[in-house]
Amino acid sequence: MNEKAPIDRRGTRAAPFDPTRAAIARTVTESAAIPTFTVTATADVGRLLAGRSEFNRAMRPSGTKASVNAFVVRAAALALKAHPDAPSTGSGGCARSTRPRATRSRSVRETSP
Repeated sequence: MNEKAPIDRRGTRAAPFDPTRAAIARTVTESAAIPTFTVTATADVGRLLAGRSEFNRAMRPSGTKASVNAFVVRAAALALKAHPDAPSTGSGGCARSTRPRATRSRSVRETSP
């Protein structure tokens, strides 16, 4: 904590970020300008759960265990590899035309009821 920094009206002192916190703050600030959307889908994951059980059973001697999320992320990666034009950006204010993105940056989150 910087003891020479002035105390603000809330009674706290401003302290400079260490390099890690500065990088996090910069990334969060930059990402606020990027539009995001959520896609929600329902899927029958019976075969996935059976495959995961089989995988975990086979890997038991090594102590390796895979989560459902690991399989979902792998499936998403394979789908993006098979369809490289899927991650595109729109132009002209709407999706009248698209161009494939040079870089890929995707987030995947799964939740269960």
